[in-house]
Amino acid sequence: MLLTANAPAYRCLTTTDKLVPIKAVITAPDGANIQEEAVESSRTVGRAGRFSIFVALTQTNGFVRIGNDPLSGKAVGWVRRNDALLWATKEALRPNRANSDRRPLQVWSSKPDIDNPAKVTFEERLDSDPSSPYPVLESDAGRYRIALTWQSADFRDYGVDTAWTRVVAVPDDVRFFYYVSRDEVRADFESLNQALLDLAGGGSSEHPINELLNLMSG
Repeated sequence: MLLTANAPAYRCLTTTDKLVPIKAVITAPDGANIQEEAVESSRTVGRAGRFSIFVALTQTNGFVRIGNDPLSGKAVGWVRRNDALLWATKEALRPNRANSDRRPLQVWSSKPDIDNPAKVTFEERLDSDPSSPYPVLESDAGRYRIALTWQSADFRDYGVDTAWTRVVAVPDDVRFFYYVSRDEVRADFESLNQALLDLAGGGSSEHPINELLNLMSG
């Protein structure tokens, strides 16, 4: 999924069709410093807690310029790119549960590990309830990087992460879903945000994206 800056309707990074603004979710365990400039030695002007959500205005030099309003372009400051996860929530995939002949969906934390059975992060449980679609962040020759939240089996640790699928066939292995309006994007992202808040409060979130990686730290 490619990004483009300064879309007519949005003054931030967007998907290539310019319909969906790119969000920046702070994923650093202890939060992230907000800096005045995109350099390590820049003055710290604020602090963003884990799971804080912004829009991504621009990115350069290993930093992301963040703001609160995709229409204004007004910046809060800069955060390190490694402290944030960027995603669009326009396109999503879900295992095709109607096809009983397919392999269960498996995911790998690192793309070079794809198809290595010893490095599988988690495997879909076919006897569980069908999941909601997983937001797609990136694609590479039929493999997809998807966004998920995770929590440990004892609920003591939680976070936001991404994982890669192997090459999947469409629609035999997975089906794709597309958000056709900004209201749909907003509703889905608000649901995801509530899941993160539930986790941050020490509870067990019921958001379906927790079906994968929920034993990652267990």
